[in-house]
Amino acid sequence: MPTYSQADYDANKIFNCCISVTDSTVGVEVVNCTFKNLYTNAIYFKNSSDLTVDSCKFYSLVQTQQLRAEHIAILTFGGINSIRNCEFFNTAHTTPAVGVGCVLYSGMANGASLELANLYSEYAGRDNTGAHRVAAFDGYSDLENVHATNITCENNLGMFMRLSGLHNGSVRDSRCRWNANAELGYAGVAMEGFDFGGTPRKGIRDIHIDNVEIDDPSSRLEYAFGISAYDWGAPSERIKITDCSMVGVKRLVLLTGPYHDITIESLSSRDGQGLVNVLLQPAGGSLTAVHGVEADARFDNLIIRENVIRQTSNSIPISLDFFRKGGTTAAIGKILIEDNDITANSGSAAFAAISVQIYSASGEGGDVIVRGNRSQGFNSDWYMRGIDSVTVTGNKSVGATGNPYVGSDNESTIRRGNIYTDGN
Repeated sequence: MPTYSQADYDANKIFNCCISVTDSTVGVEVVNCTFKNLYTNAIYFKNSSDLTVDSCKFYSLVQTQQLRAEHIAILTFGGINSIRNCEFFNTAHTTPAVGVGCVLYSGMANGASLELANLYSEYAGRDNTGAHRVAAFDGYSDLENVHATNITCENNLGMFMRLSGLHNGSVRDSRCRWNANAELGYAGVAMEGFDFGGTPRKGIRDIHIDNVEIDDPSSRLEYAFGISAYDWGAPSERIKITDCSMVGVKRLVLLTGPYHDITIESLSSRDGQGLVNVLLQPAGGSLTAVHGVEADARFDNLIIRENVIRQTSNSIPISLDFFRKGGTTAAIGKILIEDNDITANSGSAAFAAISVQIYSASGEGGDVIVRGNRSQGFNSDWYMRGIDSVTVTGNKSVGATGNPYVGSDNESTIRRGNIYTDGN
């Protein structure tokens, strides 16, 4: 068989595809089928609606070409769609560049929906060697009403899930274990408001990640969950990550760009390096101003609550850095950091357990409450700089090797109402 070129891809050429559905077809059911070692997509569904794939098995050899490298591709579709009770078995290998995605979906019509339920995969996902990174379950561009339940990925080689440009979705009761040779440096579940290669169309909103287990024994992932806005006027809104557990992941959550109503609650991490990292904009990058400018952007209502981390590095577990040279003109609003339990393992004490730095030129420099947290084994515990209103109370510092609030503004204010012990 020929190797796909970009021209083939642009012309929608399909070689050796088993089931190809296009041209406004409505109502397709694929049930109890087996697809073995196909050269390209087993199921290609485009410009159609109402697809059901149920109780099917998919097998693939190592995939050396860079395009059409997914078992199921659903593109520009509408209606009610479901992929459930399926298994994806890919040949065991150690090279993410030749991996295979399970399901790729993109471009949903208004009111469309997609259910992913009771799915199992082995050796899924691929890196960006050929300019085509694919998650095990990969969705991007104008998505809505996507709900994933009971997904299990073993020996994953790329991202677990990408949810790009999604309005209304969830991932629940799922598990992903990464292979020791998986791609380095990306998020397990990436939620981002971006249309690849073009103008950001919208932010993401109304997404709930609940009871997801991330097992990364070789620490390949940079973050378990990424929440990213790429335009000052297209924020991430109403995102919840709750009751998830991680082993070996370097950091649990990265939040970049404007946001409204983000909740990070009841996460647990063992052998990791950090809990939450918040940045004004992507590290080494910038935000576009297609939908709004920086002065109109808001970073408001962030809740980090009841999380537990046992940390193995010198990273700051909760680091919120709204730094911009000269100060940001965006408005920084409410931040609540409450009832977290943070322990630095022996010999891994970071500078601080919780750090919040806000440099505002807008006159709205944050309303920060840090209360009820327990931190153990750090050099200091709270580092608070440039905040308009800050309350640090009811926290317990155990075994700090230095001043628990060293370098903070208004030390005399934040030092009251907290408990300090030497750990003995």
